[in-house]
Amino acid sequence: MTDSLAPIVAQHYNKIEEKGLEERKQSRILYMRNFNNWIKSMLIKEFTEKIRDEEKKYVLDIGSGKGGDLLKWKKGNINYLVCADIAETSVEQCQQRYVEMKERHKRQRERGQCFDAEFITADCTKERLKDMYKEPDIKFNIVSCQFAFHYCFESIVQARRMLQNISECLKPGGYFIGTVPDAYDIILAEEVDLELLYCKRFEDYYEEKRKVQEGQFLLTKMQALETYPPMHDNQKLMGCDDDYFAAQQKIKALLAEKEQEPIYVGTLSQAEWEVFCMYCVFAFVKKEKEEK
Repeated sequence: MTDSLAPIVAQHYNKIEEKGLEERKQSRILYMRNFNNWIKSMLIKEFTEKIRDEEKKYVLDIGSGKGGDLLKWKKGNINYLVCADIAETSVEQCQQRYVEMKERHKRQRERGQCFDAEFITADCTKERLKDMYKEPDIKFNIVSCQFAFHYCFESIVQARRMLQNISECLKPGGYFIGTVPDAYDIILAEEVDLELLYCKRFEDYYEEKRKVQEGQFLLTKMQALETYPPMHDNQKLMGCDDDYFAAQQKIKALLAEKEQEPIYVGTLSQAEWEVFCMYCVFAFVKKEKEEK
């Protein structure tokens, strides 16, 4: 196995330009991105609620990218966040986002305290993060790895280094959460005292979380689903009309129940659903140390 993957990955993400909100709204993958964000929001919310009674809530975000989850952690009322990523430019942009978020928090006199943070550029599949923390003895309540864990499987050595970084400073009873395309890969985590709580396909996790009030609210607020049929003449579908067969059947079922027209449903194109069905959300808990 060559060691060429890491610099290729870093170079790829370093070259991606930061785009404004309006430009992102024009993206052909707008709803895919928003749906992914909804999944992450529900997962992070679920586990920050589990640690809400902890005196100090520390989080390690591996593969933090440009900081897309900063606001999610802020809403989770954590105290400290460590962001680690292989791409230096992404880390710089993440840090800038954090600075802007903290300044906005102060300027708008938002409630509570905005968490403190540190930022690390490192290949988490090859380097030991514990040697880079400002506080080497730091203990995390949550370690999160969103859409990045699969990169460590270039070799078994790299996978085990990544897992050491995940588990080494995770408190007993703390959580490792993430999203991954291949569920079987995560079983290696059991080698480092991590016990699997669950692994759920995106479609199953969606069905579970969309039924709760917060899930319903965020689906709308985050525009995580596409409206079918389009409500406005200038609204174009992301796919062709044939890609929305499931939505069409849903509308027919609602009409059969004597729902009044027009009926609009939130959905995704068939191609987008097929991509999402490849992904899973997972959660592990760090095993308590056995008394000798």
